[in-house]
Amino acid sequence: MGIGAVIGGITGGGAALMSEAGASATAVGMAGGAFYNGSMTVLAGGNPENVMNAMFNGAMSGGIGAFIGASIGGGLGEFASGSVGSGLNAWFNRGNGEEVGTSALIGGITSFGFYHLSSYLTWQFGGGKNFGGVRVSYKQYTTMQADFQRSRFNSEEYGGILNRDGSVTRIPKEARGDLQTNYDFNRIPGDARGVYHTHWAKPGIQFDVIPGTGNIIGKYTGQGEIWTTQRYHTSSDLSYTKPNSIVINRYDSSISLTPGTYSIYRDHMIRYMYSFFIINHYVA
Repeated sequence: MGIGAVIGGITGGGAALMSEAGASATAVGMAGGAFYNGSMTVLAGGNPENVMNAMFNGAMSGGIGAFIGASIGGGLGEFASGSVGSGLNAWFNRGNGEEVGTSALIGGITSFGFYHLSSYLTWQFGGGKNFGGVRVSYKQYTTMQADFQRSRFNSEEYGGILNRDGSVTRIPKEARGDLQTNYDFNRIPGDARGVYHTHWAKPGIQFDVIPGTGNIIGKYTGQGEIWTTQRYHTSSDLSYTKPNSIVINRYDSSISLTPGTYSIYRDHMIRYMYSFFIINHYVA
């Protein structure tokens, strides 16, 4: 069998609808892998059987890679998505160990590079550098972006402190069920640029929560306490005495520059994974 390396398409699905995040990532990854494998096989003159096999291999490798990338999030997730998708595609097409390894390495590097190119452009020119009046570093921007992707995949609120030196102090994992209940944002250092946290769910959905913790049991069935999801800052969010609070939701963001009030900000943050990877395309 002959080998030719061709640049594949967007296969990452990113974190999506609550617990459906992994399913969405997999579906988009499968569609992207199948389309590009199939189209390249057609262009190479493959017969219908070859095209179907290529589409199946592309769907499997793209779906698995996208799911893994969405679960990790950020640049590392993109590297994993491209590496796993490309390596699996080569393996499905009976590549040897060297071909699989080379494809995985190139796919991971390509995905990682494209992710950071896209992220940097949106940070520099798309509003990320001055996030609704809060100055954020590139590291802070990509950390918030990755945390939102993980937040949607894991159905948890993520958050952190934006430090003056451009670094981020993430909120401890044990507080993620409900940050307003489990973490006091008023304790942040006085010289911090601000704080951020995520609202991962669609607004207006009711959940059962563990009494007194805010930790989600499941969609509301009449058991335990009721928690209704909000798109922007909630009354609890607005109770902070520290200004510069950012809430990142699945559509846009809200910014509280003055305690007790907030404004809506169209942040242009990348909420989905855009995996470009090199597909080893096999032609009989």
